[in-house]
Amino acid sequence: MNTNLVKCPFVPYHYLRKEKIASHITKCRNSLKEDSPYYNNAWSMVVCKYNSTHYIRKENLEKHYENCEFSEKYKDQNQPLPKFPWEKFVGTEVPNNTEENWDDEEIIETYDPMKKIYNNPNILFNPIGMTKSQKKDFRTNRKLQANGFNVVKL
Repeated sequence: MNTNLVKCPFVPYHYLRKEKIASHITKCRNSLKEDSPYYNNAWSMVVCKYNSTHYIRKENLEKHYENCEFSEKYKDQNQPLPKFPWEKFVGTEVPNNTEENWDDEEIIETYDPMKKIYNNPNILFNPIGMTKSQKKDFRTNRKLQANGFNVVKL
């Protein structure tokens, strides 16, 4: 067997490249139907705290932690496990020494897409809330404006 291939923890006949296993695991586990022979096995497994691509049966978890190749990385450094992004900011406070004052900031006009459309005669569009005849007149006037004619409303 090719050494670059890894066996799926849920379906034993799935073999994938190492770089594809992370995306496969999620898809494979979620696609298993309840009548599948691998369904109960897949949903009784837990994730290794050292590597998220390792799914292990609950009863074998402690043994796996002792032998996990990724656990050595954290045992040697005596560092805590990396935090998930949502745990980084828990309990941290924002410093109150900022000199920001929103009242002193320059007021800038917000972008209005309709204003841009109305000001550019080369953009054709159907305005909302007009009758058919009004829309027809509007389009005709826009075409004339695009060709350089000044249209005056009566």
